[in-house]
Amino acid sequence: NRIYRVYFDNERSSLVRLISDVGNFLVIKYAENEFIRRPRYQPDDPMVDVQCSLNSVKATSAWDFWDISDGDIPDGRNVLLASVDTGVDYTHPDLQSNSWINQAEIPEFMAETGLDDNGDGDVDASEVVLWMNVNNIGDLNGDGELNLRDAVSDGSPFEDGVDSDGNGYIDDLLGWDSSG
Repeated sequence: NRIYRVYFDNERSSLVRLISDVGNFLVIKYAENEFIRRPRYQPDDPMVDVQCSLNSVKATSAWDFWDISDGDIPDGRNVLLASVDTGVDYTHPDLQSNSWINQAEIPEFMAETGLDDNGDGDVDASEVVLWMNVNNIGDLNGDGELNLRDAVSDGSPFEDGVDSDGNGYIDDLLGWDSSG
């Protein structure tokens, strides 16, 4: 395949110059630095070894984009997770308080009803469930629990039948099913 790996013992400050010099040879199409990622983080979940999906999606490689042990931790509001499979159980204990809420799909009248409980200008999943509880919305889907499933069930005040954010998906409060 004519791909070669070259090792230099020089300081990092001259690495850019070395790559440029190597790339200038007529017989070389291009030269680039190879970033070798090394694990720096081990999750504290005692069941991590039995979760087969983590290896499938190369989760340990993703964790290494941050230096978690030294405090470089991704902020949940800045990290978007897209699940391309049969779905997400957004009521799972690890996800229920961290599920993304499409702010543009929250009906306007709710802003005046105390939905943003902590006043930070951003409605999160726990505030949606709290609001439904305080306003006696009830178990709309009949599963015996009041949770995010009720917020996206028929009869929910969050389901107003309007594509408020104009993305082509009506009432996509928690995202949408891209397979449908």
